[in-house]
Amino acid sequence: MKSIPLYPIILFPFLLIFVTGCEKGNDSPLKSNSNDSLAILTGDTSLCLPTRPATYCLENIDTAAISYSWNISPSDGVVFSGQGTSCITVSSWGNAVEYILSVTWQHPDTTINAGFLTKVVHAYPDLSKFDYGVSFSTNGPYYSNVTCFAFDSTKAFPGGVRQKWEIYEAFNSEPLNYQTIGPVLRFAEDTIPFIVNTPEPGQPNLYEGKPYVIIRTLWYENQQCTGAEIRHKFWSCK
Repeated sequence: MKSIPLYPIILFPFLLIFVTGCEKGNDSPLKSNSNDSLAILTGDTSLCLPTRPATYCLENIDTAAISYSWNISPSDGVVFSGQGTSCITVSSWGNAVEYILSVTWQHPDTTINAGFLTKVVHAYPDLSKFDYGVSFSTNGPYYSNVTCFAFDSTKAFPGGVRQKWEIYEAFNSEPLNYQTIGPVLRFAEDTIPFIVNTPEPGQPNLYEGKPYVIIRTLWYENQQCTGAEIRHKFWSCK
């Protein structure tokens, strides 16, 4: 037991009094769990859909937490299991490409601050599984002897997708034969709609009555997931 100092005070005549000294106590601020600074969220950050279920776990916390709360935003179409535990498994993603996955955890000792971590996850749809086809229209002539073709998308595609357009002469006039011959006649990249004028200075002409094939290629910037190629046949009306 710690001794308490005594300090004499002498009062006249002949009265001796002892008083105790005061020892200042320490404040008890909210604890911070220093080891939780090593906490990490494990799991894939880039997924090519469709894919097997993706598992995400909170690891390297100091002691077992008493509660875990998981959130994935945007949440539309997202299905996951494991809420309230240290790991979740996502079995289905929605129509978005970028998601923010977050977890909040609390320790049994409520004087320890709750923890919070986030992870950005990209879930890329398989472009070959959807109809990202080509719509075609002829607008013109804009002026004498010029026809303008406009090639557009039949469906908006996800973010992070790049595309290119190429026009070739068709192998034959059969409507469902998309085989091409010869070199590329027109080319464009990352543009919607793709506008083609004929004639156009410095570009090969598209001749009246001849069949052509336009090829639209889609791919992800990360070059990791499946792309798509869509072919459309058309005839120049000039």
